Amino acid sequence: MTNIEIFFLCFGILCGIGLFIVVYGYVFEIRKTRVIRYQLQNNIVKKVKESPKDAFKIIFFSDLHLGKNLHGKQLKKKLDFIANQQADVYLFGGDLIGYYITNYIKIDELPEIFKKFQNKKCYKIKGNHEYKKESHTSQSQKDLYFDAMPFIPLLNEKVIFEWKDKKIAIIGLQEGQYHQPTLPNLDENEDVRIVLIHQGDYFDSLDNIDVVLSGHTHGGQIRIPFLPPIYSPKYGKKYNRGLYTKNDKSLIVSKGVGCNMFKFRFLAPSDIIELSIVKE
Repeated sequence: MTNIEIFFLCFGILCGIGLFIVVYGYVFEIRKTRVIRYQLQNNIVKKVKESPKDAFKIIFFSDLHLGKNLHGKQLKKKLDFIANQQADVYLFGGDLIGYYITNYIKIDELPEIFKKFQNKKCYKIKGNHEYKKESHTSQSQKDLYFDAMPFIPLLNEKVIFEWKDKKIAIIGLQEGQYHQPTLPNLDENEDVRIVLIHQGDYFDSLDNIDVVLSGHTHGGQIRIPFLPPIYSPKYGKKYNRGLYTKNDKSLIVSKGVGCNMFKFRFLAPSDIIELSIVKE
């Protein structure tokens, strides 16, 4: 084989690999949404394959980024998948707003879009894209979209669930890029404290809690094997995806459901988090 033939062979292989990555990331991986399951028992969080039957089940999802990259049938399919998980409570971790949302989704469509969550216990917090300055969407429009999502907001607030002999506190904090996240008053009678905050890098500053649920990073969105993420957002650089444990508290970072700016994922498929609280 001549040098020129070797060159074209190598060039063809590289082009083939590149084409595979583009097609896989744009057509296939972007459509996946996995359920990642964790169990909390005796103040210890561990990853599990199956959730126990007799448990208080939380579904946490984040980073929808409704708009150009997630709308129509694909959005309905993903939301139906989430709503069908049959949880005790559903939690949204912020970044409802996506690229050119006003061009693809009308505000009065949101109640219908989230119709399958009717009669479920659903709560939400805001992400940085609910405040980020963008020429195509004003702050007043973003506020209206967020308000139209039929979940109850928790902005430095908490809600208590009584399950068996436990009091479970679910605490929603303001995102940290534009606001100061502040824990509300905690009650010593609370047995389990679950905190929602959009950016997981605030994990280190939170005390007297059990589990923190966050999103924001998209898990890197595009990853190369054995290397750190190509891009990590502000306040999402230390904790990127998965489970972290420190000083008797745990952080779970979701890779999110949608994408912003460009519709592409590689080795970072979207996910939702299932957290089962098991009686001790």
